[in-house]
Amino acid sequence: MYDFYDLLFENDYGLKLYLFDYLIDAIRHKAERIDEFSLN
Repeated sequence: MYDFYDLLFENDYGLKLYLFDYLIDAIRHKAERIDEFSLN
């Protein structure tokens, strides 16, 4: 796991990658919730 402050201040590309991963994760969770509602 990266040190968040290293990403923030030293590695802009790493930070973007981290945020992108976070966004994909959030979208995936949202999609799973929508699937659950559709099934019910």
